[in-house]
Amino acid sequence: MKKHFIFIMSAGILWGTTGFFRRYLDDLGLSTMGVICIRSLVALVCFTVTLLLTDKNAFKIKLKDLWCFIGTGLISFLLFLHLLLSFRRNKAAKTTKETIIF
Repeated sequence: MKKHFIFIMSAGILWGTTGFFRRYLDDLGLSTMGVICIRSLVALVCFTVTLLLTDKNAFKIKLKDLWCFIGTGLISFLLFLHLLLSFRRNKAAKTTKETIIF
């Protein structure tokens, strides 16, 4: 039970400190995509080290399940890319519209 409590508290503390790191990375001049890439890489390293220390068998993937991993990764990447480009397009259109009006 104590182990689960430590995991929950660690998750809360890490979630709560993301704003500090975001501001720090913004001050370094990183773009939104740069911050996302760094956060993803840090999460990958932490997750990999945790799994290597606790359960090495978690890295084993059955060949018949490989399509799920590839499909999920591809769909999530394309969805994120679509949302990012849509946001940038809408932001550019709004900026252009404000420039024309004023």
